[in-house]
Amino acid sequence: MTSKKYMQNEIWSLVSHCGAPSWYITLSPADVKHPICLYYAGTDTKFEPCILDESDRICHICKNPVASARFFHFMVQTFIEDVLGIKSKHHGLYRDTKAYYGTVE
Repeated sequence: MTSKKYMQNEIWSLVSHCGAPSWYITLSPADVKHPICLYYAGTDTKFEPCILDESDRICHICKNPVASARFFHFMVQTFIEDVLGIKSKHHGLYRDTKAYYGTVE
């Protein structure tokens, strides 16, 4: 409960400093269907995507939950850098991003 209160205070401070947000974006990458997550879950050193049936994909991901966390972190970082343009030399998809705030459920 305390951490939620801290986050709420941070968001209100950000809104006070930068103004009301123009966009709310929810990012929910599907780890079971993505070949990068399956690569993280596997033991291969070389990335060679192969098509697995759904039960095999779920089995690989369930055996290695760290792979899901690494994949989620990779996808969020890629979104922040490439789509929003934070800490990159190019403008983001929505031009210059003044601020962003992200939480993980």
